[in-house]
Amino acid sequence: MRLHVHLIASLALAACSGEGSGGTPPPLDPGLELGTGEVEFEPLTDGDDVWIVFGPQGGYHFTVSMRAQGIDPGDNQNLDAPDNPTMTFRALVDGEQLGDETTYVQGIDPVVDEPGVYQMIGRRLFLDILDDAELTGVEVLLEVDLVDHQGIALHDERTIVGVPSPFN
Repeated sequence: MRLHVHLIASLALAACSGEGSGGTPPPLDPGLELGTGEVEFEPLTDGDDVWIVFGPQGGYHFTVSMRAQGIDPGDNQNLDAPDNPTMTFRALVDGEQLGDETTYVQGIDPVVDEPGVYQMIGRRLFLDILDDAELTGVEVLLEVDLVDHQGIALHDERTIVGVPSPFN
């Protein structure tokens, strides 16, 4: 009788977790979320302040991150894997791009305890400015595009406000 109760409890837990009979989660709809964060993902909402960082090589950047689901994440252990997705970040003010877009082609790390969700944390979006005062208090449109090797293309954007980093 005890084994029967444990088996029923195990089946109920699997059903609640959304796992199928093979222990794999159901597929997620494709989605992309732009964020920030140096060490962990921090979601952005329109109007959020984002630090304008003066980097060690003398230029300015925003720190950007992203989360994606329902895509092929590629191989996060091999930068040369042919199935790695491409992520492109850009910053615009009044429709004008602030320097070159920043593109990464690499596998994306899985998010712990969130099957099917992947993230890229703490990347630099370089800005073509000479002083952080140029963007202080200015609304900036941040964008990210992701394309995986299966052709799934996703886009997300947020309008943020530039704020000088206290560490500049």
